Amino acid sequence: MSTLNGRRRRMMVPSVLRLEPRRLLTVGVNPSWQTGVDLVGPTVSVGPDGIQDIDLRLSGIQNYLIYSIRVQGPSGFEWEYRNAHYDPNHPDGWANAEYFPESNPTQGDLYINPSVDSNLSNGSTGNPLDSSTGPPITLGPGDGLTVTVKYNENGSIVTDNSLTTTLPSNFATLPMAANSTPANVIMDTMSVTNDGQMTSPSQNGTYNMGDVDLHVTGLIRTITTATLSDQAGAYWSFGDPTAQHELYVSEASDGQSADIYFAPVRNETVCPPGVSPATDMSLRITYSNGSDAAQYVTQFAGAAWNPVLLANPLNTHSESISNASNSVMAEELIGALEYNSINGGQEYDTVTLPAGATIVLTQPLEINHSVQVIGNGTTIQFDASWTSSTHYAIYLDPSLGSSIKVDFSNFSIDFGASNIWYDPETVDETQYAVIGLRLGSNLPFTLDLTGMSITGPPALDPTPPSPPTQPTSSYRYAGENGTQLLSAGAGGSGSITGCTFQGGTVAVNGGPWEILDNTDLGALANTFSPGAFAASGPHDLVFEGNHVSQYDPSGTEFRLINFGSGSGYNDIIFNNTFVGGSVGNEDQYIPTDNPPYQGINYPEPIIFEGDNTWYEGDVGSVSGDGYILTIPKPSASIYSRGFMNTETGPGMLVSIVNTLNPDGSPDSHVGQWFPIAQLISDDPPTFLMDSPLPAGSFVISIGSGFRYERILDNTLNLAGTASQGIHLTGDDFDLQIEHNTIIGGTYFSPHMNTGIIVEAYYANPDPNSQGTFGIPYAWTHTVAFGITIEYNTIVNSPGGIIVDSSTADTSIDRNYLQATVEFNTFEWTQDWLNWWSTP
Repeated sequence: MSTLNGRRRRMMVPSVLRLEPRRLLTVGVNPSWQTGVDLVGPTVSVGPDGIQDIDLRLSGIQNYLIYSIRVQGPSGFEWEYRNAHYDPNHPDGWANAEYFPESNPTQGDLYINPSVDSNLSNGSTGNPLDSSTGPPITLGPGDGLTVTVKYNENGSIVTDNSLTTTLPSNFATLPMAANSTPANVIMDTMSVTNDGQMTSPSQNGTYNMGDVDLHVTGLIRTITTATLSDQAGAYWSFGDPTAQHELYVSEASDGQSADIYFAPVRNETVCPPGVSPATDMSLRITYSNGSDAAQYVTQFAGAAWNPVLLANPLNTHSESISNASNSVMAEELIGALEYNSINGGQEYDTVTLPAGATIVLTQPLEINHSVQVIGNGTTIQFDASWTSSTHYAIYLDPSLGSSIKVDFSNFSIDFGASNIWYDPETVDETQYAVIGLRLGSNLPFTLDLTGMSITGPPALDPTPPSPPTQPTSSYRYAGENGTQLLSAGAGGSGSITGCTFQGGTVAVNGGPWEILDNTDLGALANTFSPGAFAASGPHDLVFEGNHVSQYDPSGTEFRLINFGSGSGYNDIIFNNTFVGGSVGNEDQYIPTDNPPYQGINYPEPIIFEGDNTWYEGDVGSVSGDGYILTIPKPSASIYSRGFMNTETGPGMLVSIVNTLNPDGSPDSHVGQWFPIAQLISDDPPTFLMDSPLPAGSFVISIGSGFRYERILDNTLNLAGTASQGIHLTGDDFDLQIEHNTIIGGTYFSPHMNTGIIVEAYYANPDPNSQGTFGIPYAWTHTVAFGITIEYNTIVNSPGGIIVDSSTADTSIDRNYLQATVEFNTFEWTQDWLNWWSTP
């Protein structure tokens, strides 16, 4: 698996570290006792429990590389913090503790719960959960706590001498302030009528061309807030400060009706099986009367809205590029795509290239209006002599103030020899592409590529760099990261059909997209491609009939398609073929890393990368009708441990993960999940649910996810490689893997050469969004519910099918993964069995 920016993250394999003698005592404990913080509970499982934690302030931390911190109290009381970068598990099962270093890393705060589910056998049975399976017991005045810190020093564990502190004589457990129970929503007092999409923009900026007009009646006062969302996770907000999800509200003078305008992102009549289009859209309104804090909500059916209508249509003016000298052709093409109204002249939206010509360009092509380029078999060849400050060979004018359409058909794009304009080994190569369609304001755009042939630039330096640290002889330098062929940013939709690609990745974002019947020839010589295709936060993507193979023997194509950003909705990967993959010993050179040669971790031709968990623990409160959910705050001054704003509303999911009710009986709701419609407030985090939550006391997990995805009838030929065919890392809900054929290869490690692997992997939150109590790396599992793996044929695969929820931190009485695995066929050829049995 890889991180979202294309860098790799290594599969964690626990290792045994050598123990060394104890150090002289260096760590000091200066308890603050209970300070109004609730992060941990009484067991090894994560999340708050409504009781204030004990804050043990530590000082004198030696070398900042903490391996673990253990606390022992009276008999039965044991807690542990373990640094997940060394080992994500708590093998002894002690109650969970969490540690937060200060800006001065020699000191920090360790939080433990004053109650634990006691140790029944004191470790004598070898049960790894001994420490958190007994009846609850609570610390009292005068109880002593012994703290032991262990460090990782160059692969060896060094133990600090243990030290003891004593609870004060007036110590008593203190509860956290309880969340107030929210009022029920007021449903269906409004009526919504779809008045269609606007055919032209308004004169006063109330709406844009292509915006949907919803006529709302039944209003009672002036609108204060209005938020619209759909089941796919899109949302629009009145007064959106980001200007990226704008909802325009035009109220009638009598205050009883309004027209609401928004830019659609999909055909809202398209719903996965089991999802009702009748309640696809949710509109929530609040009114200006300060005494009325109610949430007024109505759900209604969307319509067959078309995002293409948002783009400025092609005008009736066309231009044919002269079949003349290169300088004339180049000048005419540049001028046609970058129309300058200041200098007068005509904007030509349809541009026809001369048949069979070659146009050499020494500068990038900028597009600042809707354009259709008809190629007639011509080749545009870039002599990439510009500087690395320009990231794309073909790009959109970043100052565009309106949506546009880009339509390319039947021409080739390539580069001359040694013609790459940046150094992939010294910059973030993921920021560069042959075609870069990204608008800073996230304006929607439409892209259609038909019958194109796009070849990326060659490697800048085909020889391995020679830094002080060379790769070991058992590893192969895979070359430079190939330049992306397409980087289509947020707001994009369109089609890519019947094209031929060679080089880096074709990457799209959002949707809807149709990627059909394309041929990808893999990476260029002395380069690698993380994947032929990639989709970030996709919805309504049809990826069908594509064929990917590695044509040049000195290049490496790792993947068929990577689904990133931890979310997706109603996508299908159908009837594609892939030949390629990872041998398992590839290295790349990253000069900022230490050592600079690092193993490449792209072992899965099809991967859904989910690693976003923003909350796990008890419910704060739920309204009586089940439509409004609040979650507890970590403290009075901090409203959330994770990133919490409108982006964590629509598209997020609430999963019930506890296996037992508070009385110890089995919980029948475990495995159920519920989409969040909108974020109402961040203090405390308060959500409007798409459908009501059931009554009961639950442990919940909240995160984004892939919903209703289908991986059907694909053929992955991994012969001679160590790749695993299909990999789900978690955050997957009602996802089907059916009727695929996966041909395995050689055996490399337990995590390689598996046909299908489905995991509730560990959460890996964005480190840039961490707050005072940021969610740590490998804090808990992701969730995978409703996975179906049926009727697949797996040939010559040592790993077969793996369904695994054990890779993340230890937990008790929680279920993170539910899958149905049946009717699959496993085959081995005699040649492969002979090879396998040969020493």
